[in-house]
Amino acid sequence: MKITLHHVTLKKRFPLAISRGVRYDSVNVFVRIEDKGHVAWGEGAPAASEGAATPELMQAELERFIATGIEGHSIKDLQRRAIELNIAPCAYAALDMALWDLTAKKAHMPLYQLLGYNKPTAPTSVTIGINPPAVVAERVPILMHSHPTIKGLKIKLGSPEGIAADKAMFEQVVKSAAPYGLKLRVDANGGWSLENAKHMLQWLADRG
Repeated sequence: MKITLHHVTLKKRFPLAISRGVRYDSVNVFVRIEDKGHVAWGEGAPAASEGAATPELMQAELERFIATGIEGHSIKDLQRRAIELNIAPCAYAALDMALWDLTAKKAHMPLYQLLGYNKPTAPTSVTIGINPPAVVAERVPILMHSHPTIKGLKIKLGSPEGIAADKAMFEQVVKSAAPYGLKLRVDANGGWSLENAKHMLQWLADRG
C-alpha cells in the first residue's frame, strides 16, 4: 500500500462571502492510496475548529497517524485509533474517504451498494454568498446556465450590514430563483444575535 498526500488549490469562480469573511480559494489536502492495482482518493479541507487550520497542519496530522501503521487494520479500528490519538477530524476525514473508496473499488461496487444503501437521490444545493441584490440578480442566472441540473440554493446570510441587508438579499434570491423552481436553504454562519435570529426565523417562516 502506497499513500501520498497532495495539496490542491481550488479557486472559486466567485468569491464566497459569509458572516466570518470572504474566501477566494482554498487549499485542500487530497489523499491518494495505491494498492494492488487500485487507486483511491479522499479529500479534506482545513478547519481551525477541528485542530488543523492549514493544509500543512492537516498533512502533519495525517503523517502522524499513518506512521502508526494502518495496513491490515479495519476502517472501524483505524477510526477508533484516530479518536484515541486526537487526530484532527478534518484531516482524518480525507484518509477515511480514501479507505472507503479503496474498499469499494476492490469489491468492484459503488460505495453506496457496498454499504447496503439505495442510490442517493436527495438533491444537493449550490451556495450563494452574501451579496447585494444587484449581484444576486446577475449571479443566479449565471449559476443556472452553467449547471442547469441545480435543484437548490443555499443562501448565506448574516451580513455585516445587518438583517435589513439579509432581507433584501433573500427577497432578491426568491425573485431570481422563481423561474427555476429551486428549493431554498439559509445558513447564517452564526452571524445573528439571539434576538435577530428569533426575528429572522419568524420572518423566513412567514415566507415559506
